[in-house]
This record gives sequence, structure tokens and C-alpha cells, in this order.
Amino acid sequence: MLKGVRHIVLSHEHWDHVGGLDEMLRSCKDIKLYVCKSFSREFKEKLKNIRSIEIIEVNGPIQIAPGVFSPGEISGIYANKPITEQCLIVDRGEDLDMLVGCCHPGVDRMIFRVIEIFGKPIRLLAGGFHLMEKRYEEISHLVNEIEKMEVKMIMPCHCTGKKAVELFLERFQNRFITARVGLEL
Repeated sequence: MLKGVRHIVLSHEHWDHVGGLDEMLRSCKDIKLYVCKSFSREFKEKLKNIRSIEIIEVNGPIQIAPGVFSPGEISGIYANKPITEQCLIVDRGEDLDMLVGCCHPGVDRMIFRVIEIFGKPIRLLAGGFHLMEKRYEEISHLVNEIEKMEVKMIMPCHCTGKKAVELFLERFQNRFITARVGLEL
């Protein structure tokens, strides 16, 4: 199953996004691994010891495969420390699908940056929005901002948080997609 994998994009360096990576890399051949340039030197050095991988340090926008891009590092503050994160963009022609890891820099900041770079609206925003510790008022404000940016569909999961998922469902209604294993978009 993993034999066909040729590209791996890591959103950020947190354990729940990179755990098991070394085993996966040992199972695959000729992998291009896209990491944020700001990932720790220790992390990148550890990966260099694994055979058949090419590490690509991403800073600015880059094409990964036909129609698939990273906008590059998007910076923000998380837990009072600077953090960078990248996401995957699927260019659908008229619009984009945006697949995110955790949005530690801020989901609104990441959407804005992607629209700024690609000049196209977001059809689908999918992934973790890291709102689980936010107050209802903060979440409501973010949902308003996302609606103003004209995101057409939303699929929150991972670290979004129950309150936020419920609010997105309420606001997006038939434009809300429930994330589940095996879902094809």
C-alpha cells in the first residue's frame, strides 16, 4: 500500500504529526519529504540517516505535484512561542482545496495567506483548526471571519474541538462535511 507514496508533506513538527514517520520512510522508496525550513536541525538530521529520501526544506510557495502545492511556511504564535506551519493546496482551476494540520498560526491567518498567494477562493477547508481551548466568543468570531473569506465548505477534525465543530455545523449546515475514515472528496 505504501509503495506508491512518493511525496510526504509535514505540516509542523509536533509529535502527533511526525510520530511513526521514520517507520513509514523505511517502508517506502524514493520519497520526497517536504518539511518547513524552520524545523529543528536535530529533526532534519535524524531523517537524513534514512535511505532513499530527499528532504525538501520549504520556505516559500512550492509545487509538490501537478495541481498540488504548499504555500510555504506560515508563521504565528502558539503557547507564547513562534511557530510555522505549512498546508497542502489542491488547485481545482477556479478555486482551491486547503488541507491543514493544526493551524497553530491561526486558521484565519492561514486562509488569508493562501488566498493572497494563489489569488483564488477556498472551496474546501479541511483539517484541524486548533480551537479546542478557545472560548465560544473567540470561535464565533473566527467562524464569522471564515465566512467573510467565502470558504464554501468546511471539514473540521483533529484538534478543532467539540464546541467549534458544533458551531461550524450550525453555521455551514449543508456546506459542513463530517470527517471520517475512508471519505473521498
